[in-house]
Order: sequence, then C-alpha cells, then structure tokens
Amino acid sequence: PDVEPIWILTYGRVALTGEPARFEAYSEPLNKHFKVAAFRPEPGQFACIVSDITAQRAAEDERQRLESELRQSTKLQAVGQLAAGIAHEINTPAQFVGDSLMFLQGSCEPIRELLGEYREALAAIAAEGGARERLAEREAAIDLDFLMDNIPAALDDAQDGIARISTIVRAMKEFAHPDQADKAPADLNRALEATLTIARN
Repeated sequence: PDVEPIWILTYGRVALTGEPARFEAYSEPLNKHFKVAAFRPEPGQFACIVSDITAQRAAEDERQRLESELRQSTKLQAVGQLAAGIAHEINTPAQFVGDSLMFLQGSCEPIRELLGEYREALAAIAAEGGARERLAEREAAIDLDFLMDNIPAALDDAQDGIARISTIVRAMKEFAHPDQADKAPADLNRALEATLTIARN
C-alpha cells in the first residue's frame, strides 16, 4: 500500500531500536484498513507484514452498529413495558374514581329536588316557624345554595379530569404495545394521535 507518514516514522523507529511494532492503520489513497507487523531482521533494517483487514473492520463496524441498535431497541422495549405498567396502574384507580363521580353526579339532582320540596313543605308549616328558622340557619351555616350550585360543576371538572387520564392511559397503551412481537398493520392516524397525546401531557 501507499506509505503513510506515520508508517515511515514507525518503520524508522523499528530499524533504529530493534523493538517490533504492531498497529492498525488506514490508507486514505487506497481507502483500506491494514494490520501491520514490523520487525528488524538486521540492524538498521526493517521488514513488515501487511494484512488487508478492510472487510474485517467493516464487519466489526456493522457488528457494533447492530449491537447499538439492539441496545436502543431494548431500551425502547423497556420504556414501552414501563409505560404499559404505569398505564395499567393508573387506569384501575381512575376507573374507581370515575364510577364514583358518575354516582355523585347522578345523585346531586335528586337531592336538589328533594331539598326544594323540603323548603316548600317548611314554608307551609306556619306553626313550626322555629324549626324553619333553625333549618334556615343551618343552611346558611353550610352555605347550602353555594354547595348545590358548585358541587355539580366541581364534579364535572373532576369527570373531565378522569376522562383526560383515561385518554392518556389509552394513548400510553397504544404507544407502548410491548406484547406485539410480530409485524402487523397499524393505524397511522391513531399512532400519531397517541404520540401527540403523550407529548402534550
């Protein structure tokens, strides 16, 4: 191969010192990698064995690239499994909370109607004015009107939050898909929506 400057320096050192040298080097003019073993057969002389290891280096580079891709794939798989686990852990209590909120939302209106009937009945009982005043004071103490106006709104907000959590959980499950080992058709729109949902949250 064409002689690189560093090779000449190495050969000169071998010829002068008698200390053999082994190294790998790249020849830019030839676009090849070489493995060189240089030694001194006689004082002031040198000899070398040069092996073309271009294919070997290419195979090694390819092996390292594949190992890097495998490590990255393993990391992504671990992240996917973690996401799926988190999604499962979030989803179960979120379902409990969502069911409870739906129950409370459904219970507010009948309670509101019943309180209205109580007020009408109390207004009709003139002789029990004392009881009416006590109930009125109690209602004022707990600010019943405020509660009846705002509890449904708070429940609506909570239900909206649960719906958002459920959306995120579904997106995480779709994004992770840790159990899908084989290639299969995919809905690109759903995949993008899931990715955007996770990115936004």
